[in-house]
Amino acid sequence: MVDHGPGNDFPFGLKKPEGSALLTSDTSAPHVGSWTHALYVNEGAANVVFKAIPGKHENPNQKDQKGQDVITRYLIRVPKKARAPNKSVYTAKEQSLLFQKIITPLFQNKREMLLDQILVKVPDATVANLAIELSSLDRNGQKRPPKFRRDEIQPSNVIMLVEDMRPRNDDEHTIEFKPKWLAQSPSAPRDANTCRCCAFASRKYHEAGDSRERKYSPDEYPCPLWLDPGLETPKGKDKIRSTAIQRHMNGDKHHAHLYKLVQRSGILTDLKRKQLEFDQTGPMKADANVSRDDGDYKSSELDRLGLAMTLRDCSLFVRYREGPLDSEGRRRVHEPSHEVKLADLDLKNVQWKIHEWRAKEQALIQGQWYVGRGRMTNCALWR
Repeated sequence: MVDHGPGNDFPFGLKKPEGSALLTSDTSAPHVGSWTHALYVNEGAANVVFKAIPGKHENPNQKDQKGQDVITRYLIRVPKKARAPNKSVYTAKEQSLLFQKIITPLFQNKREMLLDQILVKVPDATVANLAIELSSLDRNGQKRPPKFRRDEIQPSNVIMLVEDMRPRNDDEHTIEFKPKWLAQSPSAPRDANTCRCCAFASRKYHEAGDSRERKYSPDEYPCPLWLDPGLETPKGKDKIRSTAIQRHMNGDKHHAHLYKLVQRSGILTDLKRKQLEFDQTGPMKADANVSRDDGDYKSSELDRLGLAMTLRDCSLFVRYREGPLDSEGRRRVHEPSHEVKLADLDLKNVQWKIHEWRAKEQALIQGQWYVGRGRMTNCALWR
């Protein structure tokens, strides 16, 4: 059993990997050679994702492993530098350890539904080229979301490769969405008629003034509670629910069929259950000094909250192909081709994120966003 001892601020009492040492005795970081260049794909608050472009005439390195398969099947994901000294982020090596020890066991019966990832070592020149690519985008004002411009990547040459779930050919289609909070916040008032996500969207919409985004409006925002397979649809709410599912699935014409496939996989049910299991207090009451014995380790309420928040911020990919034209002249989802996978399961650094979570929750409670101030009439809790 690992004890969450004093002075250890790494989650779940795990020993923080140091220096260039391997994460565990049975884990290695394969060496991957340099690339001619890499193309920017996208980014979030914590990572930047690139696609490697292999060179045709590069001299192979005897240390290289995985070879061409790595470049064709995986994307490069590099952690960003912290924006402030008091807002440290985990390295790729640390996230790999947390994924192995904490995340993977949660889905031991559905491991194939977790996006595959590999920790690798690359030449320093590769990381430098990735940084140059970002700087070039900033100078030209291209692609990067305004809120992320001038964010930089960590200089470490140990990075993560993640399975590429984009369409591999013209016959494939991919949708990506965040299931978000599949259950109400434990901190919400007892008389709440708005779920946490709808309350947050409503506050964001009303406080944005002239710069408000329509996607957060009461008419447009899709309540994530409608994704819960265990939730019965109240009388008269069928249209609201089907519209919410369609919007979550990016308006895909097969959204109803795809939702049934996701529902059949059980991944949303598991995700909701784990969200509830690891956050039973809400951010307002989570206590770093209260621990729980989980068998393999002891975890504080803050550790568990951080894990729950990770499970509320993950992404879900659905990739599929269409079959041939049927007797009605339609192409339907070819069920054997479909894949359902969870991604973006990086643990949050609860040591400083807790202050943000508490501030947001306090604002929702005090601003009466949970009790209908924003009139989110499409929320599954609205009555």
